[in-house]
Amino acid sequence: MRVLSLSLDAHILDSSSVVARRTRAYGEVVAEYVVLVPAVATREVMLSPKVTLYGVHSFSKPGTFIGLFFQARRLLRTKTFELITTQDAYFLGLLGAGLSVLYGCALEVQAHGVEKDSLLRRTLARFVYGRAHVVRTVSSRLKRVLIETYGVAEEKIVVVPVHVDVTSLGFGTEELTIKTDALRQMNGNKFTICMVGRLVSVKNYPLALRAVAGFIQLYPETHLHIVGEGGLRPSLEKLVVSLGVHEHVTFHGDKRGLELGALYASSDVFMHTADSEGYGMVLIEALHAGLPIITTDVGCVGDIVRDSENALVVPVGSEEALVQALTRLHEEPVLLDTFEVAAKNSVSSLATFETVIRTYKTTWETVVVTNKKSG
Repeated sequence: MRVLSLSLDAHILDSSSVVARRTRAYGEVVAEYVVLVPAVATREVMLSPKVTLYGVHSFSKPGTFIGLFFQARRLLRTKTFELITTQDAYFLGLLGAGLSVLYGCALEVQAHGVEKDSLLRRTLARFVYGRAHVVRTVSSRLKRVLIETYGVAEEKIVVVPVHVDVTSLGFGTEELTIKTDALRQMNGNKFTICMVGRLVSVKNYPLALRAVAGFIQLYPETHLHIVGEGGLRPSLEKLVVSLGVHEHVTFHGDKRGLELGALYASSDVFMHTADSEGYGMVLIEALHAGLPIITTDVGCVGDIVRDSENALVVPVGSEEALVQALTRLHEEPVLLDTFEVAAKNSVSSLATFETVIRTYKTTWETVVVTNKKSG
């Protein structure tokens, strides 16, 4: 079976990236796996004997769409691809749907979340999902959205949770223990809150900062660590100053590896205030660290993150509920300990990467056979 993937993640062109390593594994379960992705320069990358990447460059979105089409057409004319998989249901999905009809391929559409909802995008997505042979999503929450908002038939949906590789974070290693102990000494007796994620509007950091500012009025010995970069950083730094909590908040920028692992491990609470989330990989990282979680009701909440079991779940947008949750965890150390144990137990039930890959392979084989029968 040959698979043609239409991707949006240009990081895949970096052969050392996480997404590139993951893609190599996809190639191990099929005859050939080819990826087309918009890029800053047109290029071809051989990730492995079975995996080839094509970066397609253009100065405009219409130009990129056309470039992807012609590159895909060239490939589909020279080889038989049984399956096309697209990373979204919008312009990539439309391209995949058209190619599926032209060349008789089965079509898988991936649904990772909804960040920029609009009537146009919703209409386009409904069209694309309606022509997919299978829709792969990452959580039961998104499955409900697909059914209720986009009218996708339930039997067409496959839920495969994201596998979060935490190896680089160093949990359980001696080196991480040393770094964690050093950070704890720096924090002293402060109640330490950690947040990780892109500094973009959907993550609603202003809500988090206002809630933390309110909490600091009750418990001044508090510090918030924010890891991540994005276009909102300057405005968030101004908000911290206007709220009068600049001495209680540290922006770390992008951190990965042991530095991020130590920050997780040295904190008291992980907080997540997104308005919407496809899955929430950082929540899984926090669970691996045994970190009690306060989160809005988004993403994988209800699947692996559960209210009053390993987290406190609050309504989206509620500053008051966030302050109450922080207060509860601060005043009930026993609850912190209970959540820590529950967090570590929770991740033991997560699917391994090998299991996820096998599920992909089974799904692809099933949909290809179904498409051939119907054709």
